Amino acid sequence: MFGDDERRGAAAHACLRAVPYYNLYAQLRPLTRDMLYVDVDITPDFTYYPELHGSSVGELVLLIELPSGRLLHYETLHIPTDPYMNATQTYTCAPIIVPMLESTPTHLFVRLASPY
Repeated sequence: MFGDDERRGAAAHACLRAVPYYNLYAQLRPLTRDMLYVDVDITPDFTYYPELHGSSVGELVLLIELPSGRLLHYETLHIPTDPYMNATQTYTCAPIIVPMLESTPTHLFVRLASPY
């Protein structure tokens, strides 16, 4: 009776696991009084399918200042994928250098967003 629902649930779970999801680790360091150096490490946490994802996954790296919501930096990043990709494989983004024109913001957020 519930076998059909279990198969549908498993299929839905497999589809959700195919959506690119990443764990981000960001570290901020002062470079000078008016410049910040941001290191971002990205760990993929999804099931890779070559026919769906292709040879790389394109994402936008955004650095946002809060509470104003001002976008300080953005760049396009292509994360290479392979059939043997696992959750322990970490990609290091190129260092981001951000000029601080005004007072130091209270919060900085690093986001990864799909351009599609």
